[in-house]
Amino acid sequence: MLDEKRKEELITLLRWANCANSKYYFNLSKSLFDKTIFGNEDIFEPYIYQREIGFEEFKKQMAEKLEAIHLAEEIHYMIVNNNFDGNPWAIEQLIINPACDISTAKIAYWRCRPEYYYLNYGQPKNCPNEKYNKKWADLLERIEEKANGTGFRKNSISVNVLEYEQPIGIDFSSEPYCYIPKDLRYA
Repeated sequence: MLDEKRKEELITLLRWANCANSKYYFNLSKSLFDKTIFGNEDIFEPYIYQREIGFEEFKKQMAEKLEAIHLAEEIHYMIVNNNFDGNPWAIEQLIINPACDISTAKIAYWRCRPEYYYLNYGQPKNCPNEKYNKKWADLLERIEEKANGTGFRKNSISVNVLEYEQPIGIDFSSEPYCYIPKDLRYA
């Protein structure tokens, strides 16, 4: 069980890591950046630091911090507390972590809404590059590849995945949903 101090550390790390693959604030002119953050420096602290050390160095540091997590429970806590509406880079780093459990991967997978990509493109890998959704499709594809390949840890944490968002009425025996890896299916 994670204590409150560790939960706070993980949420802070997640907030910073969610900034790691975004160049929006990094590319702003200094004057516009300063104007944007004025009075909200604490909220923009990750971006301030990113601008100080450089985009790639910041991203590298965040990747190293996420890679250093070795407890499935901590990865799970970060995944279920992520809002899934920004950039999927931090989630991807947690998913590729060897400590990631299949239960956590399944929750992340379904929060990325694979049914949208299967319904509209046949499979996530067919999502066009110019679409905003391509980066999420790429994450889904990465999760599927890991599920079909080296796999995820199994039963390293106790989670009832049915408590989390899951679509209703998907027939995994018919196309296109039959391509969803068995380990990622909820039923």
